[in-house]
Formats: sequence, structure tokens, C-alpha cells
Amino acid sequence: MKPGIRQSRRRTSRLRQSALEALEPRRLLTRLVGIDVSEHNGTINWTSVHASRQFAFIRATYGKESDDATFLNNVNASTGAIAKGMYAGFYHYAYYDIDSTHTATAEADNFFDLVKPYLNSGGKVMNPVLDVEEPLRSGWSAANLVQWVQDWGSRVKSRGQSELGLSLTPIIYMGASNSGNANYISSALSQTFPLWVAQWPGGTVDAQNGEPSGSGFWQDWQVWQYADNGTVSGISGAVDLDTMNGDTTTVQDYIIGSVGKWADGTWVQVNTASGLKAWDASTSNPNAPYNDTAVVVPNGTIGKILQGPVYGNGYMRWQIQYTNGVTGWSAEPFLSTPTPTVATNPNPANNANLAALPANFTWSATNAGQYKVYLDGTLKATLTSNAWAHPTIGNGTHNWRVDTINGPNTVTGTTWNFNYTNTTSIPSDPTPGIGEIVNTKPLTLDWADTPGADSYDIYFSSNTSPTGTVTTSQFGPITPADGNRLWRVVAKSGGTPIGTGPQWQYTMDTVPPTATYGRQSPSAVGAPSFDFTVTYADATTSPDASTFDANDITVTGPNSFVANAVVISAAGNVVTYRIAAPDGAWDGADNGAYTVSLNPNQVTDLAGNFAAAGSLGTFNVAMPTWAYMTGSTLDVQFDGTAVPIALAMSGSDVAATRDGVTLTFSGVTSIDALGSSGDDRLQINDALTPPLSFEDGGGNDLIEITSGTYTFNSDAGGANQNIGVLVAGGAFAVFNATQHLRSLSVDGVASVALGGGNVIVTRSLAITGKLNLRDNDMIIDYVAGNSPIGVWNGSAYTGVTGMLASGRGPDGDYTGDGIITDQSDAIAPASFTTLAVAEASDVFGLGGADTVLFDGQTVDASTVIVKYTYAGDANMDGMINGDDYFQIDSAFPQGLHGYFNGDFNFDGVINGDDYFLIDSNFPAQGPPI
Repeated sequence: MKPGIRQSRRRTSRLRQSALEALEPRRLLTRLVGIDVSEHNGTINWTSVHASRQFAFIRATYGKESDDATFLNNVNASTGAIAKGMYAGFYHYAYYDIDSTHTATAEADNFFDLVKPYLNSGGKVMNPVLDVEEPLRSGWSAANLVQWVQDWGSRVKSRGQSELGLSLTPIIYMGASNSGNANYISSALSQTFPLWVAQWPGGTVDAQNGEPSGSGFWQDWQVWQYADNGTVSGISGAVDLDTMNGDTTTVQDYIIGSVGKWADGTWVQVNTASGLKAWDASTSNPNAPYNDTAVVVPNGTIGKILQGPVYGNGYMRWQIQYTNGVTGWSAEPFLSTPTPTVATNPNPANNANLAALPANFTWSATNAGQYKVYLDGTLKATLTSNAWAHPTIGNGTHNWRVDTINGPNTVTGTTWNFNYTNTTSIPSDPTPGIGEIVNTKPLTLDWADTPGADSYDIYFSSNTSPTGTVTTSQFGPITPADGNRLWRVVAKSGGTPIGTGPQWQYTMDTVPPTATYGRQSPSAVGAPSFDFTVTYADATTSPDASTFDANDITVTGPNSFVANAVVISAAGNVVTYRIAAPDGAWDGADNGAYTVSLNPNQVTDLAGNFAAAGSLGTFNVAMPTWAYMTGSTLDVQFDGTAVPIALAMSGSDVAATRDGVTLTFSGVTSIDALGSSGDDRLQINDALTPPLSFEDGGGNDLIEITSGTYTFNSDAGGANQNIGVLVAGGAFAVFNATQHLRSLSVDGVASVALGGGNVIVTRSLAITGKLNLRDNDMIIDYVAGNSPIGVWNGSAYTGVTGMLASGRGPDGDYTGDGIITDQSDAIAPASFTTLAVAEASDVFGLGGADTVLFDGQTVDASTVIVKYTYAGDANMDGMINGDDYFQIDSAFPQGLHGYFNGDFNFDGVINGDDYFLIDSNFPAQGPPI
């Protein structure tokens, strides 16, 4: 070695031999040879070095703070010694002699901090080394040096254990002249550190068989530095040469983390003629075993390693359980590794014919720590016991052997034969099962283990050659194409078929089914629902009909419409679904585009693949917008054109007709006619069961009763009074409520419900048929200056008066066309009551903007009123009194006309007939009408 600062002082002397251990000639081993290097050796080619040397000690540090300049190169992960396959150890050059700052702890930490990352290097790193060759520090004794060295070693061991979990045994390097010098060192160190001794005999040294002259206080040396001027390929200049006291097994004692030369359970043998001491295990201190009790074990005695090695006084020592009953710690150099015996007593026996195999193959052997079991030439197991739990073995002739092993010694066993004949087994229980449908790739084919089979040939489809051969009852993973797949298995033993399985079939289906919308769309106006079809298809299997349900399809559309379709029927793969109309019936209010979507995770094929979710298509609703349902209300929507809309009953349904198109609606409970700003015409062709309301839009709207009988149970015109009513010839209208009309035209027959409380209020009146007021009144609210009351034209009355006159008829029987009453008191010959007519301005004395209530209705000066009253009630106040006589008496001499003036029978003159009526009815009248 080379010092870090100063030249080392090397002395040679013959080391004294200790007599504490039995001494016998060593067995000649193939020693490992190596080198030790520092920065003085420059850059090293470790590949070249390893061609002739097996190990190297590499200087890492010196003193308390110095690193070797070439250390990192020498341990480089790619080019360093370990990387090139060498065993390597790291050493520290101690400078305890300089001053008190060079403490053992400081120098140990300097060393450990540098080498720490390299101490776990794949079973190639040897224990740390302390280079002790400097002189004693001034004032020191040998005891001081011993304490310093022991402190250094303790520090390295402690950090190795706490920081890396490693058990370290430092090695001490020391010159031969110092290792036995009591003034320099004491025997205490020999109990703690293995010795690397330096002694250079000079000349040619036999590194394999030579020995240093002695080991000083140590019983034996572990490494010998035998030259400092060697030549090694890969290093320029002289280099230190070393040899190890052992071979490739012995070096394991010094490898960090190794179990040592022998593993637990290895058999060893005492190899010294005088016997070998086994130190008491119960009280043994392996680091200082000489204070304990020892038993001499005779030469040749066999024992089994229990644990170790532990270093002590120059030797690696092992705890051994000897066959003579002694257990103790013994020195390694006096132990050899016995060769195990060949295995015997096989079961199955050689040339046995077997119908059944033993659970375990067994054999006998001695001195064997391990066994390698071979079957038919193939290594099957490495065991520490003499029993092998074999796998399934096929029918036929087989051979087997057991090689016995102890440490590095292996004995090849005898080959034994046996013949095994088992009942031929047919491969069975396939997975996937017969006819099974699967949807996952890759797929592993599986089947039951076949007795006697050691391999299986796999055949696909009708192939005559196997696709593959396996040694377990599985084949795969494979990625078969979708469709029906056929396969079979041939069980074999020793290459011979022992059973052919049947043809198995499964179906691979990984493609999900598809769905196609039938493209139907609602076409029946007023229909409560809509049915459509979805056709499902699958490339390999078929859709699973059990997955068809009300969660499959969702339809979305205008006005936030969302509905799940229910299943109506399924014919094969064609499923009919149904949705209810958004408002109970398909009509113009539902117009727009609707999307039919398949919901996720709903419909599958028989393999369980889900059909992809998403839109299947759309349908468009384009119903007429002039009639539609809102709930149970039929809305009739006018568009401002002159085209009329006709309503009629069709059984219990309501039919609406416009421009030749008829729509039928069910479940109608009311009808709402929605007028436009134009002149709208609503035709009623029959009696309508549901009540009707007409919401005019501001035009001159008209309700035409074209046929049958229609009853107005509410005010058709309402407050706006924009709606006219036309009763066509042959048609009938019944007013069960007061009406406020823009116009009333009666070409057929109209009547007002009996009771006197219903009033017909209209702005214009035209009657060619019959208007039966019965006991009710009428108001004609005309435009000022254009009174419809009519006049006497010399032969008949015109206007409203003419309608009353023509309806009463010349005989007073009210059978004519016009305004009539069917009350018996009014019909001749009774003529007790009548329908009277007059200007409101005359009756109430109105003028200008004056108004008055008549039958609860506001009338002004431009109003004609018709009242059911007593015949002779000229001023139409509901009774006959002096005012009425005054009226007729005043008008008679003037030759005036009209009911208000006394023409009570509407014949155009005031005469005795009129006086007869007033005079007859005056005493007979009852309460005011």
C-alpha cells in the first residue's frame, strides 16, 4: 500500500505461530489472487486486470478529510473494477499518528461517507479495510492504538447497520513486523479484525502455495500482500500483489451481505488428524472463544452448519451440529466439505410398473445439503429434503434421477426407470362452455386437468395440425375472430396421445348490436299516441329480446318534450314502441322535429354487448295548425283568410273541416275558437256537445249554424260584441243565454230559452226565417241616424217593425217569417200579450248621450228595443195604464203609425181593433211584464 501523505515504513520479520488452535497442513486450494491500488497507480484498465486477477482492494480515503483521487474512477458503474466482474474492497489509510484531531470517529466518518453508496453492489463488495502502518503517536502506547483501531471499526460497523442495514466485519491491514510487536499492537486486535498481512519475501513468490512467515498475534492470515513491485496488465508501473487464504467459496466469508463460505444446512467434516475444538455454544463468545469450554471433535467427524461465520482470533468460525452429538463453534480452515453419497433406495423403484404413482418421489443419501430432481432429463426441482411432490405425469415409460449436493460438491445420481399406465382420460369441462357466448378478447381456453397428461395439443376448426402445444390445461391468450369457433384438445403423455377430446364450440361476439329507426312519423291528427319501429341487428348472435323495455328509447322534441317510449310488441328483432302525444293528441301545436334516441346500457345482444347510445334518426310533425288539442280543449285557430272552419260531431268525437280537410278529435271537453284580426267564419254543422267559446281577434267574425241544431249556452259575442251569428236556412239555433252580437241573421229558425231573462243584443238584425223570442226581449244597438226600426210604406211595415208584423201575421197567429213568439197568450184569438217595438229614445225620452238600463243592458238614444209585454202597453213599461191610453189617443187623430203610437196589431192604422186590444187587456193584465 501507499500512504496518503508520507512514505510508509514497512518492516519484515517472521511472525510467530499461535498454538491455541490445532495446526495441520492445509489442503491446497486454488487461491484467489488480487492487487491493492491507490491514486499512485494512475488510471487502470480493469478489463485487462480481471484477465489475471480476481480481487482488488481500492483506497478510498486517508486521514480525516482526504479522498483518493482515483477512487471514483475505480468504482465507476461502467468501467470500474466491480463493473468488470472483480471482487473489490475499499480501504482507509489511518493517520492516527499526526495529532489529536485525527480521531477514529473523524477518520471513520470520512471513509464511510465516501464508500456508503457502493457497499451494496451485487455480491461483489468485500468488507472495509483499515490500513494500520503509521508509527505510534508521540506519548502513545500499544493500548492507545488498539483503542483507536477498535473505535474506528465500531464506528464503521455502527453506521453500516443503522444506515444501510448491513453487518460489517472490518479487516485490518498490517505489516508482518507490527502484527506481533507488543510495543506497537496487542493481541486484543486479533479477536476483532481479520488480518491482511504485508510481507514481501522478494524474488519469485508462489502465490498459491506460499505462506507468510507468521501471523503475529493472529492464529492465521486471511489476505497476504506478498509483493509491492508486481506487474499486471492494465496498470502502468509497479503494483502491490495479494493472495487470499481461500478460493471462490472462502471469499464469500468477506463479501458484504453473503452467508459465507457455507450456507446453513451444509454438511462439513473435521479435517485435522488431532481433532478440532468445538467451543461451547451455550456460553460462547465467538469473538473471544478462548475463555469458553471446548470439546475436541475427532478427525473425519461429519456435522451440519447451523449458523456463521463469525470472526474470532484469526479464523472464521461456524456453529456446527456434529453427528456425535456435539454442537459448538469450530475454525473454518480445519473443516472440509465432504462429498455427498450417491442417492439410493428410489421410490418409484427402478424398472417399476405402476398403475398409480406415490404422492412423493423419495430416495436416500448422506452428506447432502441439497438435491436436484430430474424427470425425463429435465430439472424439475431443487430441494433440501429427500421427498419430491411431483406434478401430473402422463402415461408411458419415464426416467428420473437425483443429484446430491453439498457445498460445491455435486454427485450425479443413477438414472432410474419406471412405467406408468393410467386409464386414458378424455379432456373435459371446457371453458368457454359448450355453446357459450363470450364477448371478451383476449381469451384463454381452459379445460380440466387430464390424468396422466403432461402436454396437450390444441386444434382449431377442422385443422389436422395442432395450432399449439402446452404443458398446462390452458391455452392462450388468443384473439379469435367473431363467430362460431370450434376447438378440441388431445391429451398427451411423453409425446404420445392418451385421449382426444370432442369438438367443442363457443361463439365469440365482441361487436355490439345496431339499431335502425323505421322512419315513421305521426300522421293522424288528433291521435293520442304514435307508434314507430326500431329494428335491431347483430353481426354474430342476435339481440337479446329480454332487454327490450320502456327504458330503451327516448324521444325529444319541441317545447321541451321528453318521453320514454313503451314497448308495444316485438316481432323478432323488430320492436314497436309507442309514445303519447305531447298534449294528448297530435295536432298543429306539436309541430316540429323530434329525435329518436337509443339510451345507453339498455339493449344488448346475447353476448351482453350493449348497443351504442345515440340518435337513431328524426321525424317531423307537420299537422294542420288551424285545429289542435290543448289538453282536452279543441283549439280552432283562424289565420285571417276568408276560408271558414266548420265543426260537427262525429259520434263522440269532434270533426273540424277547413278547405276540404277534415280533422277528428277525441276526448274534447270544450272548444275554443281563436279569432284573427280578419273576418273569421266558424261554421257549426251540427249540434256540438262540448261548450264553445269564440275569442275574436278584432275582425268581423261570424258563427254560421249551417245545419242541425246548435245551442248557445253562453254569450257568443261577449263584451267586445264583434261576433255575428248566422242561422242558415234549414238550421236551428237555441240561445240559452243573453247574447251580445255584432249581427244576427236568421234564415232558418232561432229561439231564445223561455224565462224572460235572456236578452238578444245585436248591432244589426236580418231575418228571413223565424226568430222566436218567446217571452224575452231584444235590443238593436244601431249607428245613430240609421235606425233599423222601419216605417209604414203605405202597405206594410219595413225594418224591425216589419219583421214583427210579418212574424205575427195578419191573423195574429205568429206563423209567419220574422220575429215571433210561441207564447199562447200572444196568439190570436187571445192576443193578450205581444212583442212590442219602439225607439229607446221614445220609450225613455232619451236624447244626446243619455243612457238607461233596459233588462240590465245599457241603451242609448240610438237603440231599438223589442219587448214581450201586454198588447196595448204602448210605452213598453210592462203594464197598461193611462200613459198608454194617452199615447193611442194622441196618435189616433194624427194618423200616426207604429206600435208606440198605438198600432198594437201592426196593420198600419190605429183603429177600433187597437182600442179593442187595449181595452180588453187592461182589466185582464196581471203583474208588470
